[in-house]
Amino acid sequence: MLSRRIPLLVALALAALPLAAADQVYRVVEQAIEAQAGTVVLPSGERGILVVTRCTGCAPESFATNPRTRYVTTTGPTTLADLRAGMRNAPRADVTVFYDAQSRAVTRVVANLVVAPPGGPQHANRPGAPR
Repeated sequence: MLSRRIPLLVALALAALPLAAADQVYRVVEQAIEAQAGTVVLPSGERGILVVTRCTGCAPESFATNPRTRYVTTTGPTTLADLRAGMRNAPRADVTVFYDAQSRAVTRVVANLVVAPPGGPQHANRPGAPR
């Protein structure tokens, strides 16, 4: 008898899932801007201002950076200095700036380019470099 009721109980539980999800309130925690490396001005240090222009004709936007801001490339996490060098060598590389929607503090900068590991040689973006 119990074995016949198990499928019914499972079906009722699955049917109730959408009702539980309907009561949830979603809020935007993080936003992002996509741009080319040549339109992004990185901060001079850990605490600073990052400036990005979304498109030709768009007004530049400023965002605060802090020691928690992360810098990432195709090869993985990198330093601010190495990212700056990589972006200088590849101004058309795609860059995404993620920032906190409320404070507008930059959480991470992700660049679609290859840079040497932190402290390594600065050769990764030259033509013919291994990828």
